[in-house]
Amino acid sequence: AQTSPVFAELLPVVGTHESATDPMEPFHMEITQAGLSNPILQQSLSSSSNRQIWAGMPSLPWRYSPGAVKDGAEVLAYAIPESQQMPADGSNVSGAPGDVEAALQQLARQKEFEQTNSLVVAHRFGLGRVVLLNFDSTWRFRYGVGDAYHHKFWGQLLRWGTGENLRSGGEYVRLGTDQLSYTPNSPIQVSARVLDRNLQPVTGGGVFVSLYRGSERLQRQPMTFRAGSNGMFDCALDPIATEGEYKLVLEGGPVDRARQESGLTSVDTPVIISKTRSSVEFAELTADHDYLSQITQLAGGGLATLTDVHGVIDRFGAPKQTLQERQDTKLWDKWPLLALFLSFTGLEWILRRNAGLS
Repeated sequence: AQTSPVFAELLPVVGTHESATDPMEPFHMEITQAGLSNPILQQSLSSSSNRQIWAGMPSLPWRYSPGAVKDGAEVLAYAIPESQQMPADGSNVSGAPGDVEAALQQLARQKEFEQTNSLVVAHRFGLGRVVLLNFDSTWRFRYGVGDAYHHKFWGQLLRWGTGENLRSGGEYVRLGTDQLSYTPNSPIQVSARVLDRNLQPVTGGGVFVSLYRGSERLQRQPMTFRAGSNGMFDCALDPIATEGEYKLVLEGGPVDRARQESGLTSVDTPVIISKTRSSVEFAELTADHDYLSQITQLAGGGLATLTDVHGVIDRFGAPKQTLQERQDTKLWDKWPLLALFLSFTGLEWILRRNAGLS
């Protein structure tokens, strides 16, 4: 089938093999160094434990063999056939690591092996990210362990794809925090994206974030460009001791240009400081009868509880029309009538037989 040029441009690989249905040997999934640091495949905070978890996953029966990996794309995981137990560092490839040249050749062969047998490949495209899974059996991650790894894998992949929650701003500049509310002891993690009019990332300095309460500026911090990102800047503001509502404002020369291109007068987002961050599991779910009663009265109705069913019926008032309905009762719906009918039928048969009429 002909691949769409637009779709092919999105993919982190170039070229494809014609056949994707040829039988192949089952394989295990191995994580690359880039995969160990990527949030998609982090099943554990420990690199060694994370590698062991993925190495212990059930073998997979099928994968798609893509072409070459595009420049800038990363192979996060690759396939090792069951008959070829290749160590994660690729030490079984030929060439003794006795000198620098041999070590470089070994690393090159390892990288080539990973790209040829890639399973998970990711790269940035435009304003977003693209990940390619060259296999279709992630459900096998649930074998013997339930959703411990499968659910986490897909959740982290979706969070990685959507990126930070930059809830304020426009097309060229956005601002957000990792949380909507903070406690007095929590630092405020701030992220921003700044692009030029060609949607290219701004990589220099001059981006600041200020914290305001009302019209008073409490803090102003420079933001640091995130290396390799698409115009992302980060910083952490000091914890705020006083509860209340605050506002973060993005400032600086690059921000002003991007703000004007987006048609915005300001790029800001609210922040709430509270003593506790109660979980929704502990939210008060008791019905407020006074409030509900006011709403129903304004709407011309009334409030009733489940124990006041008869009262609800009485509120409709006396019936204004009486309807008569005729119902036919079938003989077999009433067992006493059916038994009586069978008795009379049997008695009639006996009398007719004795009289010689049967």
